[in-house]
Amino acid sequence: MKELFVIPLDNRAEERKLFDTIHRADGVSFIGKGMALAVAFSVIGSSKGFVLEWGPIYWGLIGAGAGLPLVS
Repeated sequence: MKELFVIPLDNRAEERKLFDTIHRADGVSFIGKGMALAVAFSVIGSSKGFVLEWGPIYWGLIGAGAGLPLVS
């Protein structure tokens, strides 16, 4: 069995974009990480919201709002 070691040779000279578009996608946009954290926090907030006073919908929205701006 042969092993393969790959190193990218092109250094990123341009700045990272906030959004990926259909014509230009580099795979490292910032919005994807924020959305993943917003989903995770909203799931945790809504599951804890069943025992808290405001309920799961409000706590899910609060969790999504808290998770989105964590990526900067």
